[in-house]
Amino acid sequence: MNCRILPPFLKPGNPLDTTSRYMTKVTGEPFEEATLARIMDRYDALLLIFGDPVVGASKVVAAFKRNTDKPIVVAFSGGGKVEEEERNKIYDLKVPVYPSVTRAMKYFQRCALDDL
Repeated sequence: MNCRILPPFLKPGNPLDTTSRYMTKVTGEPFEEATLARIMDRYDALLLIFGDPVVGASKVVAAFKRNTDKPIVVAFSGGGKVEEEERNKIYDLKVPVYPSVTRAMKYFQRCALDDL
């Protein structure tokens, strides 16, 4: 991966580690949108994990969705009212949301088996 396109606080690799600092910045700035498109070229699917209530999480999901037609799944846990509001916005984007990484990965597994 060309690390020059990544902000310095990201760790290149698989899986790509995106911090909440990065997620907050992904809400529409052109540099981040271009970065997302390059990142998604290297992956078959995307699992976004939100472990805390993240205001604007749906904007992050929307930014990824604008830049790829690859499968996107969200694991969102631990967030009360903020999580509920963001979860509903993510559902409106037609992206599945699960309460744990395990359940989200089971969804990917089912999809892979269905494609066989």
